[in-house]
Amino acid sequence: MLKSLQGLWRELPGLVSDRIELLSLEVRRAGSALAQIVALVVMAAILGVTAWLALWGVAIGGLMALGLHWAVALLVVLLINLGAAWLAISRARGLVPRLGLPATRRHLTLSPSTAPPEPPPEPSVHERHHPVGQAVAS
Repeated sequence: MLKSLQGLWRELPGLVSDRIELLSLEVRRAGSALAQIVALVVMAAILGVTAWLALWGVAIGGLMALGLHWAVALLVVLLINLGAAWLAISRARGLVPRLGLPATRRHLTLSPSTAPPEPPPEPSVHERHHPVGQAVAS
C-alpha cells in the first residue's frame, strides 16, 4: 500500500500540470472569444448608427426631393446595414458559450453525476416560429 501511495504521489504533479495546461489553453480561447465579441458588438453599434442615419436620410430625402433615386439608394444602405448588424450580433451570441470554459469544467468534475447539465441548443429562427414534431401533452 505504501508503494501505491508513493506512486500516486509521484504522478500527482503530472495530473495537476495537465489540468493547469488545459485551464491555460481554455482561458486563452475564452479571451480570444471575448475580444471577438467586443469587436463584433462595436461593429454592430457602428452599423446600427449608420442604419439610423440612413433611415433619417430616407425621410428627409423623400420629403425634400421627392425623387425616387435618393430614397431607393438610402433604403438599400439601410437594409444592408441592418442585415450586417444582425449578422454581427448573431455571431457574438454564438461565441458566448466559449466564455464558460466548458472543457475545463468537464475535466475538473469528479463524477459525471455532479457535472452541470449541458444547455440545450438554441433553436433556429425558423424553429422558434414554426415548431415541428412537438408532441402534444395529454
